[in-house]
Order: sequence, then C-alpha cells, then structure tokens
Amino acid sequence: MSTRSNPVTSCTPPNPNPISFRTNPSPLSLLPQDFRPGQAQQLIQEKGKGKRLLRRTEVRDLFLSAREGYPKDARCILHTLKVIRRCNAHYIKDWQAQAAIQGMIRAWTPIQRVSEEKCAAWTLTDASHNSADFCKARLQAANYVYKAILDDTTGLITSVSIYDVEELLFKDTVLKALEAKNLDDDLLKLEVLSLTKRVFHKLIFRASRPDRFLSKKQAAKYRKKVWTDTPPSPQTTHLAAQICLLAGKSDDAQIAIVKEYIRMRAALPLQHETLALIQVAKEKEEQCNSHHPLAFSEEQSLVPDVETNLSNTDELPIELNANVDDRAIKPVA
Repeated sequence: MSTRSNPVTSCTPPNPNPISFRTNPSPLSLLPQDFRPGQAQQLIQEKGKGKRLLRRTEVRDLFLSAREGYPKDARCILHTLKVIRRCNAHYIKDWQAQAAIQGMIRAWTPIQRVSEEKCAAWTLTDASHNSADFCKARLQAANYVYKAILDDTTGLITSVSIYDVEELLFKDTVLKALEAKNLDDDLLKLEVLSLTKRVFHKLIFRASRPDRFLSKKQAAKYRKKVWTDTPPSPQTTHLAAQICLLAGKSDDAQIAIVKEYIRMRAALPLQHETLALIQVAKEKEEQCNSHHPLAFSEEQSLVPDVETNLSNTDELPIELNANVDDRAIKPVA
C-alpha cells in the first residue's frame, strides 16, 4: 500500500504547536510560545470575520494564555466570550469553560513584589496565601467569575460543569479566602454572599428545563446552546452552605441554599453534615442573641424562629419530604 506524505508537516513553524500540524494551520501557530491573550484575540477576530467558524482549541488556547497578576487578561477573556457567541455563534463546551474560569482566576491573582521598581503586573508586598490582601484579591477574582457566569451573553452558565464550580470556585478560591482569620472586609463578604446565592439559584434554574415553557422553535434554539444542565449535587450544596455561614448567617444557608435544593426535588438527599453545620451555627447565633437581647431584638423579629434537634434523626431542621409545588423556579433578578 502506498502512503502519501503530508506536505504540511514538512514545513515546521517557528514554534511547533500541535494545532499547526493540520491541513489548515491555526493563526496562533505564528505567535511566540508565551503569547498574550490580546495577541491571540486579534488573530481570532481577523479569522472570524464574516461569521466564519473558529476552532475550539484556538479559543481554549486564548483562555489558557492568561498571565498571573494581569487583570486585563481576564477582561480580554470576558470580551472574547461575548464576541464569539454574538458574532460567530460559537457556543463553548465544558472544557472550554473550565479553561476560561482558570484563566480569569489566574489573571486576578496578584504576584509577589520583588523590588520597588514599577511593574505592569499586580504585585503585593505580602502575596502569601494567608495574608489579608491576597485573600481579598482571591475574593475579587471569585466575584469577577461569578458575574461572568451570571451574564447570559458569555454562555458560561450553559457550559460550566458542577465539578468546576465546586473545585475551582467554591473550594479553591472562596472558601480558602473566607477561612483566613485576618480578613475584615465586610462589604466584600456581603458581595460574595449575594453572588454565591445567585449562582446557586441559576444552576438550579438551568436544571429545571426552562425550555418546556417555550415554543418548539425557541426550545430547539435553547437546547442547541446548552451543553450541560447538570443540577447541583449535595456536595455543591454543602460548599455553598459553608460559604453562606462564613460570609453571612445561618438563615442565608438554610433559606437560600438548603431549601432551594429541596425544592428542586433532587434524586440525591442532602448530607447530614450540612444540616448539622447549619444547626451549630444557629445555636451559636442564639447564644449571642441571649447575651445581647437589646442589640438583636429587631433582627429576631425579622427572622423566623426554627427549633431543631439533631439528637433524633427523624426531626431534622428541614423536612426532606415537604410538599413542593410544580411551578418552575424563577431566576433571581
């Protein structure tokens, strides 16, 4: 059997790239090895003119090229997500969404300041993982990614996987920053709390099949854009409840997270550790209120009194078999 030689592989590019060894080489193969997202964005926009198709690996390589300590690279990733969805009908998949989230978090992570000379990157005098400034920067990175997920024009909410939300956002970014003892920025904590509840509610709404209320044509268009609609797992609920307890109060975790998960009628039950964690936090709040009755009198009138006892497993703080109406869950405004 005669074999033909591939003429493309005979000519090597300046910097070899697996993308370049194809019939049509990628324009990113012309860039140096350590190219910036702005350079890749310019070439991708030139290639995508006239609603031409883009390769998914090219978009992924742009996301992975974000540099540590450069927030403008995160803004470049966000702008690219919006442009390729609007102009090229490029709906990203879960592995592309993972690269986008990793790139934005890396771009919003400051680096250690080596000298007093001016540097274009975002530097800190103390960039250790336990410093207050570094934890604030990580929370700002999480808020940026939260807002990108909540923005429907980016397409992240229909492509990001539950595993990436758990590992990249909840566990590695938000929880590690909130557990720092020297973090005292209350406004930043409230913003993290609000965005966490909105993202969790949006994930539940994604899994509730909102296309059933659309016409056949609109439902087909919606299903074409959705790559994954996996609902939040009990582990996702546990991590979101931990964030709410660290940044807010027990009622935030009980009403906004746990009850929404029960209302979803998920196949997997809640973890008993989640309910026990909320119960312990509620008991501590009640002890604080008993020591300061005048300071918490107005707040107690607004919060419903829920008496729980975890000594008997049949009497949990929330009824797992509660009757829930079948109406669709409305997204948070």
